[in-house]
Amino acid sequence: MKSLRFSLFVIVLLALCSCSKRDYVKVIPADATVVASVNLRSLSEKSDFANTALMQMIERAAIDSEVEEWQEYKDNPMATGIDFMHPMYVFFTQSGQYGVVVKVSDKGDLEDFFSVLSDEDVVSRPTEKKGLMCGTMGGMSYAFNDDALALFDGESNVLVRMLESEGESFVDTKAYDKMSEVDGKDIVIYTNLGYLPEMFQNEFQEYTQNSQLKMSDVELVASLDFVKGSAVMTAKWWGRTKKAQKVIDETKDCMRTIDGSYLDNLPDDLFMWIGTGMKGDKALERIKSNKQAKEALFMLERGVDVEQMIRSIDGDVSVAIPAYSLNSDEVDVAVWAKLKSTSFLDDVDDWKSSMADYGISMRNEGKDAYVLSLDGTEIHWGVEGKNLYYATPNAYRQMKVDNARSSVLKDYEKEIKKSYYFVFLDLRKTLRDSGNLMLLNGITRNVGINLQNLKAIVLSSSAHDEIVLHIDMENDNENFLKQLLK
Repeated sequence: MKSLRFSLFVIVLLALCSCSKRDYVKVIPADATVVASVNLRSLSEKSDFANTALMQMIERAAIDSEVEEWQEYKDNPMATGIDFMHPMYVFFTQSGQYGVVVKVSDKGDLEDFFSVLSDEDVVSRPTEKKGLMCGTMGGMSYAFNDDALALFDGESNVLVRMLESEGESFVDTKAYDKMSEVDGKDIVIYTNLGYLPEMFQNEFQEYTQNSQLKMSDVELVASLDFVKGSAVMTAKWWGRTKKAQKVIDETKDCMRTIDGSYLDNLPDDLFMWIGTGMKGDKALERIKSNKQAKEALFMLERGVDVEQMIRSIDGDVSVAIPAYSLNSDEVDVAVWAKLKSTSFLDDVDDWKSSMADYGISMRNEGKDAYVLSLDGTEIHWGVEGKNLYYATPNAYRQMKVDNARSSVLKDYEKEIKKSYYFVFLDLRKTLRDSGNLMLLNGITRNVGINLQNLKAIVLSSSAHDEIVLHIDMENDNENFLKQLLK
């Protein structure tokens, strides 16, 4: 019986905690287009923000430090009446207005805090309206009760209705459940892709023109977490309708995981690498569904049968860009792809005769090795065993003559071999060799932001409906934020 009573107590306690956590979020309307939760306490602790140069600058620019209460609030932020143990939420409405919601820990303390702000002309003095304390802060309205403090870029009447929980709330939606699944991250963001800028919507429609998938039918939750050595952003999307979800799931058909076939065949001064596992026939269907890509294929087809080559790919594709391209007018690149068939080589002689009509020429430079020439530009391509390659002249010379190979991707090998695609960008070479970025690093250091120890940007995906972006620092033993905000 004692055990049963204890279990019931735990259940009730968890329920109460859950309700307490959700109550202040109920302010957010169900049709919010973007919702972001920000864990201010975690961000402050991970960065040791109180001792950063940036914090010192903020203090110098802050309100008159002679006000005694400011020192108390600095030493104990909870004295404001705001509960920093819970995330702050930022949201946008369909009308383009935005709001901010935080949890209240003590309404009396919050009233005192706003009185101090009022004395400093930061906010208007709070007045009671329908049981809520209301006022203005600049061009925004604010209101608070025992649960929530909300600021809104709009009329106070709208804000009051939100705090009174009139209508459906965001906490009752599937999107909130999706955000809760990644609870504990420093920042979590939800959006419906239909509310992205028109430029992105047009690009998306071009890309998915054969699927009839609308951007408004796709929703996304992204999280950002700062850990030792890295800032990690994960984004996962899903369809609002069965039809949309089916289209998303069909993208798996042209994907396969990377084998790592070309990890030992990268230039020593590697700057950027793109790797993917490809099923050529399926990939070609998706490429041709994009208008711009289809037109590019048509142009290339005047020289060689690129479509036949793509259909023959089954396995890893590797794209490597060397660092010396950073200081060059033209980007050098070397591409390798694993083939299931080399039968397209039987048609090379026919290509040579037909391409002349378009001012293109091609010459042999060895067994199954060719140089394609157009308007003074040359591309080396050929087949070695079951491997297809394309390379610009400098990249080709490096590929054939330079025996030095990069081992920088060895640290990422396990992650690469679990991914459908993987992009690596070496920031060390960028920050040290690019004059503009070196200048940027100098400017940011003046405001307490240190870019010098950035190592790499990595983008990868091990699921058809998810991507992971992480920015890595040289030091794996200290939190990313603490290294960034020195």
